[in-house]
Amino acid sequence: MHLLKDFNIDFMGKRRAAVILSVSALLICIASMVVRGFNFGLDFTGGTLVEVGYEQPTELSEVRAALDEGGFGGATVQHFGTLRDVMIRLAPDSDEGEEISAQLSDRIYRVLSTAAEGQVELRRVEFVGPQVGEELREKPEPTDVNYDGIEVLTHSRIYDLRRWHPDEESSDRRGHVYVRDRITLQLLSTYSGDGHFTLLVPIAMGNIEFRHPQDKLRGIVSRIAEPVEVQGQKRTLYEFDYDLSQLPPEEPVTIEVELIGEVPKTVRAPFSTHTKTDLISVWLLFPEDQPYRTYSLVSYPVDRSEAPRPMKNRYAIDHPYGSLIGWSVANPEEDHVYECRWTTE
Repeated sequence: MHLLKDFNIDFMGKRRAAVILSVSALLICIASMVVRGFNFGLDFTGGTLVEVGYEQPTELSEVRAALDEGGFGGATVQHFGTLRDVMIRLAPDSDEGEEISAQLSDRIYRVLSTAAEGQVELRRVEFVGPQVGEELREKPEPTDVNYDGIEVLTHSRIYDLRRWHPDEESSDRRGHVYVRDRITLQLLSTYSGDGHFTLLVPIAMGNIEFRHPQDKLRGIVSRIAEPVEVQGQKRTLYEFDYDLSQLPPEEPVTIEVELIGEVPKTVRAPFSTHTKTDLISVWLLFPEDQPYRTYSLVSYPVDRSEAPRPMKNRYAIDHPYGSLIGWSVANPEEDHVYECRWTTE
């Protein structure tokens, strides 16, 4: 049975109208970009980040209304962690710096304190420089990495889960995970590379913001176009590149990078090694309402050619209230994953 008998569309005959329509749409898009510009996030533009805490749960609409009335109509407002915790982000002025950020935070605090009749606490003020955003790039393929002649003396990581509530349906209430990596390394006398230290890190987090502390060596962060598969899941691959060409041999240097982002619910925190490392250590901070019950540490090759094997602890930091896990490994194996696994109530 033919439902579309003698169905024929003269595409070539309509090509002139199609071209006119496409060009018109393109011109509208260009005009919109010229007039409205792009809505870049704080990680791209820099700016001021202010965290405040209320004594009672508060609605974001009330916070926005108070800021609008106080002259901060362009601020981005969101909950993080609980309904009492609010994060406020302000785009930078042309001459903005840490001193200007401090003045802005004082004005914001006075505005919110007046609106809330004093029931608000100023918790954190931070000026986020635009350097990371300016250096965030897109790359079609990752750099070929060679760690010969590079020794990592220490590599530590903090996972702060205290503002993370993955069971919440609203993104405002789910909060975020904060991660901080600190690496101290040196170039050995046998090093013969191009002077760059490059890390390739697959990340399962969404809506990520990166930052390098002002007093540390800054790197270039690139997002690789094609995702990679890790344990059967697609993850975005990020490349962190640091120029160590001016570093004398055998002289240690410390690099740090911070990030926040959204993470799906999980009970695992993997840590990968790729070169000779003397010591690795990891700390996990849990929210009071989501403590862990038990935890263990397993190890397996990066390529998963062997099954995970439990690690035997000489000592372990096991918090009685389930709010802190700490572990470290001396002289870990290269190209291995050390994964902390925990159970919850």
